[in-house]
Amino acid sequence: PPMCGGWRADPVVAGMGPLENLAFDGRGGMLLSEQSAVDPAAGTVWTVRPDGSPASRALYVARTFDPVTTVERIPVDGSPTPPASYRFPGWGPANAADDLAVGSDGAVYVTHNVGARVVRIEPGTGATCVVADHLWLASSVRPGSGPGWDPHALYVTSLAGTVTALTRDG
Repeated sequence: PPMCGGWRADPVVAGMGPLENLAFDGRGGMLLSEQSAVDPAAGTVWTVRPDGSPASRALYVARTFDPVTTVERIPVDGSPTPPASYRFPGWGPANAADDLAVGSDGAVYVTHNVGARVVRIEPGTGATCVVADHLWLASSVRPGSGPGWDPHALYVTSLAGTVTALTRDG
């Protein structure tokens, strides 16, 4: 096909190994997955800023159906910060940690779908607390973003077809 007019290519990042995928984290970071040139089953996730410099970030992963409900913190910037695990009481599938998000306060918020709650993790200490319970089939959680949405509130969807706003007192 012919070339589309009006486009240009500007390098942003160079000098890395084979890059497979990218995503934007919504906070100014670009996540890049780099394949290992030695071991195709291995790789690294990097986060870079718009100027191409590395950012210190972490990826949080919920283990939904493992026997123990666990959220893993995985450094995505190549830093020597070790991964961390946050465990929740109860049998994993009965909690069903379905989704998570990092709030404006830096805490990680996790929906427990079958457990019907949203749990807060303080990454620095590992302390946890229940933000809200009786949220039946809670499936996703996100801080408000954009005009008209409270950036300090958490919005929780459910498989029952509801959206609930969680706000702090005072």
